[in-house]
Amino acid sequence: MFVVKAKKIRRIVFIIFSLMAFAIILPLAIIILRPSPPPVRPQLVPTQPGKLGYGCPIGYTYISYEDAINFQSMICVRDDGPTLYRIQGGGSATCKYGQFVAVKTDPRVIHKAICIQSTVSTSSLKFVYNTESLACDAGYARASISETKQFVGNNCYNFYYNTPFGYYDILRIGVQGTLKGYIYNCAINEWDPTRVDSVLCVKREVQDIILQDEIEDMCGPGTSLYTVEEVLKDQKGPKTLCQSLPVGETVRLAGGASMQGPSVGCRINEDDRSQLNYSLCGLFPRPTN
Repeated sequence: MFVVKAKKIRRIVFIIFSLMAFAIILPLAIIILRPSPPPVRPQLVPTQPGKLGYGCPIGYTYISYEDAINFQSMICVRDDGPTLYRIQGGGSATCKYGQFVAVKTDPRVIHKAICIQSTVSTSSLKFVYNTESLACDAGYARASISETKQFVGNNCYNFYYNTPFGYYDILRIGVQGTLKGYIYNCAINEWDPTRVDSVLCVKREVQDIILQDEIEDMCGPGTSLYTVEEVLKDQKGPKTLCQSLPVGETVRLAGGASMQGPSVGCRINEDDRSQLNYSLCGLFPRPTN
């Protein structure tokens, strides 16, 4: 009798463990066998006649993320709010009930912009060394490619002699550009993804800040322009966005930026007022795959 009971117990235990194993294996099998979603493909939308996709008037540029923070009090005074505004490179800023909030990337469709008119001088430069974040000090912002060209001019020695610029320095400028030291004849590379730990910063003198009411919608319904941060993230992986570009084409990104194709290293220009043939658009909200 005891032998029969023992067999029944073993059979029950075996059934229980079998069911537990099945409950664990079945979901795993579903995940493994389930077909993966198709890759997200960006859309190249032809520019309609008369559209530029740049929201600031001549003499003004989109305000950068750093300068939006630096001049937030000037922005909020001008805002009847709360209103969401586009800033350079596809970020956004808003004065919401007296609280200023700015983010570096915001893929939403935004029809208003913060535009700045400013001046800079060599005396406003600040050289920040040995910083992994490449962040500028409060009140400063990263120098753009065009500003750096203005500072250096055609006289590398004069720039080297009159500033703290080092002999072997390599400084980050713009989105992914570099300014190299005196030994390199102050070479300016507009697109250089080489890892650096120093940055050239500038304190801009504001002439005017305006809140532009309307930005042209360059994408179709249910889509929005890709931001600079989204493109930079993609370039660290499959480079799907860059590889989708036609040879020789430069496409519009959010916040007045643009990107060139793989033949020139997927170069990004953070401020491009040019008339471009295409805009780089993606589904919004963005798929999570």
